[in-house]
Amino acid sequence: MRSDAQWRVLLYDAAGRRSESVRAGLQQRGLSAECVEFDGNGPPAVPPLTGADTAVLLLDGNEPESCAQRVHELLEQLAAAKVATLVWGGTLPDAAGGPLTEYLAPETTLEEVVGRLTTLARYAPLVRRLDQELQHVQRLGRQLSRYFEEVDKEMRLAGHLQRSFLPRFLPDIPPLKFAYIYRPAAWLSGDIFDIFRSGQHAGLFIADAMGHGAAAGLMTMFIRKSLTPGGGGRRARRLISPTEALAVLHEDLARQELPNVEFVTAEYALINTRTLEMRAARGGHPYPLRIDARGRIQEIQSEGGLLGIPGLRPDFEEARLQLQPGDKVVLYTDGLEDAFILERDRESRQAAYTELLHDSATLGATELVEALGQFLDQREGWLNPADDVTVLVLEVQG
Repeated sequence: MRSDAQWRVLLYDAAGRRSESVRAGLQQRGLSAECVEFDGNGPPAVPPLTGADTAVLLLDGNEPESCAQRVHELLEQLAAAKVATLVWGGTLPDAAGGPLTEYLAPETTLEEVVGRLTTLARYAPLVRRLDQELQHVQRLGRQLSRYFEEVDKEMRLAGHLQRSFLPRFLPDIPPLKFAYIYRPAAWLSGDIFDIFRSGQHAGLFIADAMGHGAAAGLMTMFIRKSLTPGGGGRRARRLISPTEALAVLHEDLARQELPNVEFVTAEYALINTRTLEMRAARGGHPYPLRIDARGRIQEIQSEGGLLGIPGLRPDFEEARLQLQPGDKVVLYTDGLEDAFILERDRESRQAAYTELLHDSATLGATELVEALGQFLDQREGWLNPADDVTVLVLEVQG
């Protein structure tokens, strides 16, 4: 903190009659003031304001009207330089300056002015430092805003790229018909699915990497490469059983020794288009639902643990069932589990289904997906969902 003698006080006299006496009075009380020429009919002579602590503008109430504009301009310059200013005497049409400008009545004594100046001079450097810090924070805010705009742009592009790996068109594999919903919670999703044909078989899978966002989105690319025939890896040339497909994915993921115990859940199914036999396996994923032509619902249950956890044995059970014309099979990720499962018995593990599912059970695949979409649009928080939502519906036509 500087001493009183080091404080820089600027003294402006609009009337041109009081500056010397006021200056002498300030000096007698230990404050050094610098008189600055001020002509109410012309622009004020403005010395370098850098380093000035306070300023005093002397008015006597007899200034011409033209002086008011000059006073306003001077106060604006002082306020912009963050110089604390006392306006002593006189009146102004409108308050000018800023939060560092104070107006004193004409009858204010010199002793009071000195006290005010001393207080202002002590705190003016602190105010300037705070203003500098504020400007620094504002610059940082602008930089962060530009950075987040770039991140948002990159995430949008990554999201478009990820969606390009989903089926562009649903395949035509008679007598099967497909429909789906894919709604990421963010630009990048942790959900992935695919439908493909291999000889007389239709294959489909749905998978969910833990979380959502960039890390989960990158995981889905790995999952698709591992599970899709022709996608690369050890199973590029041949169609393998659902249990073997999940075992390969599990081993591929575990071999990476991913940080933070990242894991994946998945369901993989093959349907013989001639016999309509379906073979399915799951790894930690919600049970698929089978809905017959009369609207009766049952889960397709099979055992299988989470995928990708090192040290966990890849042990997956295959479920086999004979599909009939009018049957539907619904595969979904856990972001929509509450729309299907009302509750589950603790002992039998049998599920009770929601009214939404019962009401939609007799609809075709396309209409069922539309009903689920309407439910999602009306659900609380649908603009900012907590999790990704993916539903894949297979219908046997006939």
